[in-house]
Amino acid sequence: MSVLLRIRDKGGLEVPIGTINIKAIIMDMFTAGTETTSSAAEWIMSELMRNPDVMAKAQAEVRRVFNNVSPQDHEAKMDELHYIKMVIKEGMRLNPVVPLLLPRQCRETCEVGGFQVTEGTRVLINAWGMQGAPSIGMTRRSSGPRGLRIACLTSKAPGSSTCHLGLGGEGALVIPSDWLHWSSLLHAFSTTLTGASQ
Repeated sequence: MSVLLRIRDKGGLEVPIGTINIKAIIMDMFTAGTETTSSAAEWIMSELMRNPDVMAKAQAEVRRVFNNVSPQDHEAKMDELHYIKMVIKEGMRLNPVVPLLLPRQCRETCEVGGFQVTEGTRVLINAWGMQGAPSIGMTRRSSGPRGLRIACLTSKAPGSSTCHLGLGGEGALVIPSDWLHWSSLLHAFSTTLTGASQ
């Protein structure tokens, strides 16, 4: 904030920055931090509602672990929610919040998928496409009855105990505090699809 105010007061820019611009920048920062979390929650809950067997198993685990535990102590129990963590990682794999990663620049000429990419080319990484790549043993949707594949553990990807979300694995986009939010939703609410939604 102090940097933005200093730039505004100093002036001398080709396009001046005013108070309204500073408000917009701060709003973007707050929105970026909350929009991704709410989008991920919506996608994961929609995947769970489309797969009632998975939801039932996830809710059973949450309700078993959180049973007779004060809500203030739920965070301490998160390590016991193994299935929930797999569900969240798989939901993030199927529906990454950020489908395209930040642009990269090639340091040397190389060949990718039969195409020559010259040095200095700006490249966008399609994280969403990578998560469904058959070459690492993943598919966008499974053909099994569960639909939502809790199959990160059977991936051919290196470090196969987690889903690689395009940023180096270990659940790079899954923030532990978000696990508590999603677990609390499953603990408190039972949701189902009705009628034509099914």
